[in-house]
Amino acid sequence: MKIAMLCVSASLLAACASAPVAEAETGTVHAVAKRVEPARADFRQFKGALIVGVGNRTQKSKTVGAIELSVVPQGVGAEAIVIKGSGQGESLESGQELELKLPVTWQWPTDSATYLTLLQSESVPLELKGWAEVGGKRVPVQGSIKAPLPVLPEVKVRHVEATREGDLSKADLTFEIEVKNDNPFAIKVKKVMGTIVLEEVPMVTDHLISGFEKVAAGSSHVINVPMEMDSETHKKKLKSLLRGGILAYKVTGIARIHHVDVPIDLTGEVTFPEF
Repeated sequence: MKIAMLCVSASLLAACASAPVAEAETGTVHAVAKRVEPARADFRQFKGALIVGVGNRTQKSKTVGAIELSVVPQGVGAEAIVIKGSGQGESLESGQELELKLPVTWQWPTDSATYLTLLQSESVPLELKGWAEVGGKRVPVQGSIKAPLPVLPEVKVRHVEATREGDLSKADLTFEIEVKNDNPFAIKVKKVMGTIVLEEVPMVTDHLISGFEKVAAGSSHVINVPMEMDSETHKKKLKSLLRGGILAYKVTGIARIHHVDVPIDLTGEVTFPEF
């Protein structure tokens, strides 16, 4: 197998204008879209290469010339991306295949709700049309491929540190809210707004992060949220709740990752250590 690194251009056009595609020795010469390889993708845009395999099953050598593709990432809202390149006259002997690497870039949706819906999937189907010139004839590029999506960052309660006084007069709690980034690139957490309800009493309603925090690839950022539970917050129920040793909580809000509002809706229980 041969691999060709091409210098090609990609432009956003409303439609792909190309000459009619002619079948060229069907079953003996082929051009197939094989896969998409991410490069410097991030949370705002995809950058990578579209790999097209051009094969020769005839008994004669064939040269690989120009290639033109129209690519539409489904559900992204982008117009057709036209990619043009060339095999630069590379000669294919019988039984050989040449892989053409065509750089491609597109922007992810700027609308938060649209992007959030898209991120529920693991990949984006690509609608492909185009041709490759093999042996002086245009061969239609076939194949159905998908491009990977960024991973939606996870927001969760990692741990709750909880202590209570022996006379059950108060308790100190610290919620550890974790923003986990499983992407191979860094993300920006612009803000986290949340409400923490402890046994039906709102304890914190605030910006847990203001400004932004950069979370490196494959790592997490933890927000520590301290609070005190006493007779002012839970009045007559305080001692019975602390005596029981288990408290129910609910955390709601949003985490703004770049321009996407990730909803937070978490429930769980806090368990105090034994006296």
